Amino acid sequence: MATVGFVGLGVMGGNIAMRLLSAGHVVQGYNRTTAKAANLADLGMTVAATPRAAAQDASVVFSMVSDGEALRQVCAGESGILEGLSTEAIFVDLSTVGPVASEAARIATEEHGCRFLAAPVSGSVSTIRAGNLLFMVGGAAEALDEVRPVLLDIGSGIMHVGTVQQAAAMKLAVNLSVAMQVIAFSEGVLLAERYGVEPRRAVDILLGSVVASPMLAYRGRFLLDPPEAAWFTVALARKDLRIAQDMAERVDLPLWSASAAAQVLAAAEALGFGDQELASVGRALRAMSARDRDGWQ
Repeated sequence: MATVGFVGLGVMGGNIAMRLLSAGHVVQGYNRTTAKAANLADLGMTVAATPRAAAQDASVVFSMVSDGEALRQVCAGESGILEGLSTEAIFVDLSTVGPVASEAARIATEEHGCRFLAAPVSGSVSTIRAGNLLFMVGGAAEALDEVRPVLLDIGSGIMHVGTVQQAAAMKLAVNLSVAMQVIAFSEGVLLAERYGVEPRRAVDILLGSVVASPMLAYRGRFLLDPPEAAWFTVALARKDLRIAQDMAERVDLPLWSASAAAQVLAAAEALGFGDQELASVGRALRAMSARDRDGWQ
């Protein structure tokens, strides 16, 4: 079993760390809000005071943070991950960031004499708990081969995309579709309801139809019964669309549907849904329809 460093113990990172502990790994975890690490400490995780401390003596160090700036911050400085890495360690970033941020992390890591992989994930809390997370990996194949056993203790799918920038782009391509699917699903329920179909019945029918992707199979019901803690927030989805749109502009690629989806998410965030589960965009759309605002309470 490996000694694993883990930086970023939010909803996704915390559940991944839990799987690593269950597999028998020694886990040294850091989170900016230490209270989020309390349940993992009860399961045997060592709570590190800094990202550097989480990385020290670890053969694999994972990070899973909110955006490119957060990744830069946990890497840099005397208390950062890079100062704690040994030359034999492999730094694996699981975050959803753009190609520019991922490439910057790779360069900084290699300047410290260490190896870097970008391994953003496809899945959510239920996927992690079932052991079915998919890793989209960018970086050297040799480094991937070394960390593969640890990754397989977390999820079941590993796809080597190519470079770290390509892995980051692939993850944004996935999240682009996630946001648009949730918005389309929500609008479908609203349309059916306007013609007299009870919303819960509409959700059941849509989830039994050909439009029910694996993601909608769990997130679709959140439209009416959101989880206690958001698995993926409106604000994070909007952040990912902004990165995807910036990527598309760099290669002169219009993203028509993404532009419309970004407007919906911006409106939902303005209405106060930013920190709520992505499926709450349906509630925002209902409010914006200016009719029967009291439904789906």
